[in-house]
Amino acid sequence: MTTNRNSIKMIGLSVIIISVLFLSACIFHTGKQKDQNETLNNIINNSEQGRENISVKINASKSKITNTTIEKQNNTEQNVTTEKEPCKGLFGDDYDSCMAIQNNDINYCSKDNCYQKYALAKNDLDACEYMSTDAMKCYCKSLISPDKCVTCPSKSSKELCYTLLTENTENDYCQYIETPRYQRDCFTYMAVQEHNKNLCKQIDDSYMRDECYREYAKETGDVSACKEQFVESWIDACYRDAAYANNKPQLCNDISNFRNQRVCYSVIFESDDYLLDDCYEITYPEWKNRCIKFLAINERNKSICDFIEDYDDKQRCMVRVEEFNND
Repeated sequence: MTTNRNSIKMIGLSVIIISVLFLSACIFHTGKQKDQNETLNNIINNSEQGRENISVKINASKSKITNTTIEKQNNTEQNVTTEKEPCKGLFGDDYDSCMAIQNNDINYCSKDNCYQKYALAKNDLDACEYMSTDAMKCYCKSLISPDKCVTCPSKSSKELCYTLLTENTENDYCQYIETPRYQRDCFTYMAVQEHNKNLCKQIDDSYMRDECYREYAKETGDVSACKEQFVESWIDACYRDAAYANNKPQLCNDISNFRNQRVCYSVIFESDDYLLDDCYEITYPEWKNRCIKFLAINERNKSICDFIEDYDDKQRCMVRVEEFNND
């Protein structure tokens, strides 16, 4: 009886051990399968991600290639357009000149400027014959030929040709001119360009010479030329014109007629286009203070009034500026 019991215990114990071993094997197999599944999933995910990265790179490369291709096409089209339409964007005489030169056809021109550009571009003396006057024809040919103006049919056309050459080239042909008005134009131009009033002295006619001095003073602001004038009554006008042209009130200083001088100062003060330093060059204290006051009013700036030396004038200046600021 005892033996049977022991046998039964041994059998039960064996069953338990076998069950435990079977269960462990199942657990191990399940864990291993799970690891395998996770590994497989990781491989699949990595593969899909790799494919996505490759796809992105391929798309980026395609996009880059496409953009490069489009850019090349655009550049090619632009170059073709430029070659086909070299005058695109030009207007008026510039367009006509361009078309005439590009097509080797002077019939595109209708004005002197176009004819001249065509003649110079093609080195074509015959094209100059289309110019409107003898002087212009002669001038056009002189830009191409070494025979400067000598073939002009008349004295007036020759002298105007010399004037045009002087004004439009780096050479001075004024000495070849005898007619007073052409002398005036030529020497005035050279005097202004070289800032040399003494070139006006080479004009034979006194009135034309005075005009040279006046124009020189007006263009340069150098009123020392005004004193060189032959006609005294023109001297004040010379100062006035120079002052107006340059917006410099101090250029009114030497006007001899008091009324004309006063008008000269006042006109410039109203112009609102001069500097504080200009006021300090005015020789008369009264007009110097007025110059500063008008500048302060024009700029709506009371601090400028502080530069007025007279106390009462300074206070009046501040009041006036304040009135304008309150309007």
